[in-house]
Amino acid sequence: MNILFIDNLEPNPLLGGISRVISCLASSLKENYGFVVSHAAEKFDKHKQTELDIILKDDQSYIPILRQFLINKDIDIIVNMRPTYCVGIINKAKADLKCKYIIEYHSTPFYARKDKKFAFKRLLRYDIKQEPFRYSIKLLLFPLWYHLSYLRVSKLWKRNYINADKYILLSNNYIDDFVNEFNIIDASKLLAINNPLSYKEFLPISRLQNKQKRVLIVSRLWNYKRIDMSLEIWKLIEEQVGDWELRIIGDGPEEEYLRRLVCRYNLKRVVFVGNTEPKEEYEKASLFISNSAIDGWMITLTEAQQMGTVPLVMDSYKAVYQIITNHEDGIIIQNNNVDEFAIQLLTLMKNDVKREEMAKAAIKNSKRFAVENIVAQWVELFQELTLNK
Repeated sequence: MNILFIDNLEPNPLLGGISRVISCLASSLKENYGFVVSHAAEKFDKHKQTELDIILKDDQSYIPILRQFLINKDIDIIVNMRPTYCVGIINKAKADLKCKYIIEYHSTPFYARKDKKFAFKRLLRYDIKQEPFRYSIKLLLFPLWYHLSYLRVSKLWKRNYINADKYILLSNNYIDDFVNEFNIIDASKLLAINNPLSYKEFLPISRLQNKQKRVLIVSRLWNYKRIDMSLEIWKLIEEQVGDWELRIIGDGPEEEYLRRLVCRYNLKRVVFVGNTEPKEEYEKASLFISNSAIDGWMITLTEAQQMGTVPLVMDSYKAVYQIITNHEDGIIIQNNNVDEFAIQLLTLMKNDVKREEMAKAAIKNSKRFAVENIVAQWVELFQELTLNK
């Protein structure tokens, strides 16, 4: 079977969660099922590790290029990992061809568009020097811009659902929201498939004794990840944590801002590690924290669990309740409750016995999302779609 994965970034595990998922799925499909897997994306050379089979940009000139590729490679299924990326190009390129089309959405549906406070904060972060006129208009007319923007994106998502053969969400907890938002009459195209674990191996229980006094953040440094909120939490407890340290793995457009924030808060035990493969960091860290606003299924959360790094996260997305059993293999804190997060974090830092119990449970429970379990669901879907091709 011939599969084409489409994303705006190459399938390099260092580029973020979606790229990590694509890399994981593609590897397993090739090695365990003998599938032929191709990748289409825009060129992105900063951390280049994977050669693209086809460069694809959201430009009409790429329609014949993509169409010819689909024909030459006899592509059976297209999997678009971003619902708003190149959708017009893809629909026109595959017209009248027999290949099936799957869209997967990797964030919490509609959060960024329906939460006005969050949308306004994102707008304020934009650099006014780059587009001063557009920025000023959006700021002055924010309610109208926000409403029109939401309508435009909602219309696009509904059209995407109509054009897709299957539409994948990351958790069953999102399906009712999707159906209600778009007044979907036939929900048969909707399916939930969780993200797989990134690693094949799990941290041996015997190595939990080697854990260090480290709290870990693994994330792209973008505003919707709300790393600034994590620093605010750390500020509340740093004087009480002794020789514990907060380590931030990743890079992104917010890095300079976050470094300034560390200086402003006068934080002494925060380390920016940079963009690197995080496995060794997970193995050494005791705790993992996240306050991300719009994740659909945080792959770093399950990575932390399989490496015995106990997670503390805000319930800003519904799938977190499918991943974590509260106070058993992690801790869930009410969204935006910074004070409670600080209390829970400090309490767990001081309780070695509880922390080790939760680490053991995290390793055990994360096995539900083992690569072979998740990939089997994808293969079943592929076979179902191509049965009557």
